[in-house]
Amino acid sequence: MTFRVTVEPAGVSGTVKADAGVFTRSDVPSGDHVVRLLDLPARCRVEGAAERTITISQARRSAALRFHVACR
Repeated sequence: MTFRVTVEPAGVSGTVKADAGVFTRSDVPSGDHVVRLLDLPARCRVEGAAERTITISQARRSAALRFHVACR
């Protein structure tokens, strides 16, 4: 199973595998971004929220964000 990931306002999107998949992009500019996990089957729920804000710093140019998805 895969889910769609979007990063706005960077205009970045892609997919991530449900079984501990990792989504990596090197073209996200520094600043605040909204990351959304989309296209989840109706039987699946995200702990917390499927939309979160991250900050990419100029110095580090990376960030880690974890979504926990449970499906019945």
